[in-house]
Amino acid sequence: MQIAGMVRMATQTAVDAVRPIIEETVREAARDAARRTVFLVFGLILLATVIIFADLAFYLWLRTQMAAHFAALVVAGVSLVLMGVAMLITFSGGSTSSRQPSPVSLRANIADTAAASERSADSRDSTSATGGDPMANLAADAEALGKMLGQNANGYQLVLGAFLVGMLLGRDK
Repeated sequence: MQIAGMVRMATQTAVDAVRPIIEETVREAARDAARRTVFLVFGLILLATVIIFADLAFYLWLRTQMAAHFAALVVAGVSLVLMGVAMLITFSGGSTSSRQPSPVSLRANIADTAAASERSADSRDSTSATGGDPMANLAADAEALGKMLGQNANGYQLVLGAFLVGMLLGRDK
């Protein structure tokens, strides 16, 4: 019974010592979140105002070029198309970035990456011992890095990454 009382007292002492720090941290995080929310709402209100006045200006200009009801239809159609594009962008790729890898697949990726880095280190050591080309070593390292990074990338990211690596590794002859 005495050991349980001592453990309870030690736990309570530790909680009492840490509680003010945790409360202050939570208070600061809530204050920052509230400040960001206020600025985000203010920015969204200003964006809506800009869009409304841009639509109004477009309508007034179109009204000088055609009948008022056709100008209103054109402005509504342009707004509808822009909204459709925004929705398409919003909902097209959101599911891939929000998925978290499972711990099993994450462990497998780490094991594969470690094995690939060991193989590239072994091949680098063997080529450097035989007087290999430094560009071949660089290409092997780039290939290992590409395999590691390319596992979770989609096609656009791979093409853009290949273009950037090609630009960085390009040399004049």
